Amino acid sequence: MERYIIKANKIIARDQLEVMENSGLLIENGKIQKIYDNISQVEIPEQTNVIDYGDKVIIPGMIDCHNHLALDARLENHLVKMEDCEAEQTIRAIKTMKDDLAAGVTTSRCLGDRFYIDVTCKKAQKEGRIAGPKLVVSGIGMRSSHGHGYVGMPHCGAEDFRRTSRENIARGVDFLKVFMTKVINATPFIYHFLIGVCETPQAA
Repeated sequence: MERYIIKANKIIARDQLEVMENSGLLIENGKIQKIYDNISQVEIPEQTNVIDYGDKVIIPGMIDCHNHLALDARLENHLVKMEDCEAEQTIRAIKTMKDDLAAGVTTSRCLGDRFYIDVTCKKAQKEGRIAGPKLVVSGIGMRSSHGHGYVGMPHCGAEDFRRTSRENIARGVDFLKVFMTKVINATPFIYHFLIGVCETPQAA
């Protein structure tokens, strides 16, 4: 069994996000098993590695609530790059996951990616084939053909929305994403399209 303790002058932990001083975390097989209030008074178990981060602050993993794995706003012409092929977008998505994890993000909520890249990456991360946060995914984002949402795919008519909703569910998404924000001078979103999307999971 792999066991180690990480400690620091300050750790933010527990439900109330307490600031704990001179504390530590016991990790066994990759999971936090115990939080020590005062690590200096703890008898360290045998065969336990201790990692001391000194005056650093250890915080819980962060949750990114709005993400598109293949959309990297750091890149020039990043919106145009959403027309890239599936392979290029997948490479970007894997880098996004790696960067997010390095920044302390341990869960990411993906609100639409093309080619079901988010679904593929979720499966690969869960199987340990790529590094990254745990993903909550929506598959293909849906928008009306005249509407907002560059990442989303255009749809015409209620049946078009239903068809993609069914395909998303069949692919194993966690939720459905519809882009509804009104853009200037655009035709208003037709809400019976949305009713079809909402009814689809109930019928699945």
